[in-house]
Amino acid sequence: EIYTGMLEENPANQLVLKRQVCVLKAQNKIPAAIKCLNNYLKQFQADANAWQELADLYLSVSKYEAAAFCYEELVLANPTSHINHCRLGEIYYTLGGKHIAKARKYFAQSLELKKTNNARALHGLAACCHANTTFKDRNVRADVTAALHEYASEELAKLYSEQSPTLLPKVEAILETQRAAIEK
Repeated sequence: EIYTGMLEENPANQLVLKRQVCVLKAQNKIPAAIKCLNNYLKQFQADANAWQELADLYLSVSKYEAAAFCYEELVLANPTSHINHCRLGEIYYTLGGKHIAKARKYFAQSLELKKTNNARALHGLAACCHANTTFKDRNVRADVTAALHEYASEELAKLYSEQSPTLLPKVEAILETQRAAIEK
């Protein structure tokens, strides 16, 4: 009620519009919060924080394609953010099937932007290469897939040997299982 009165005075009050979303989210009215945030973004398309929040809301209700759209907006807003590329790769990987090639592309871009200490993107890239063995995409070359998996494996082995040697044998076992499936 207070916010409604404030919006009557100034319908473009960003703080009040965002606060309404927060209230709805706190009341666990996620569909209403999504609707409210979508309306907000019709007026303020350049608000990266709002796109991030909308993506999180969509992910909380398993609307992965809508969340992917939000992250695509975030990548457009900040194309040098390795985190946004990695997160978009994770969402596309979750969608699976025809989206695996896109996921691989975004994980690779995340690694291009942040070459060291990017374990999430390395694991994602390796997982995508493995997933390509079960979902055959004519546009994905097997030799490129094998090379990317090899790169991810080598970098993960280096990373774990330096930072968490006790986990290295487990990671190597997983990567070896993936490698065997890729080479079939």
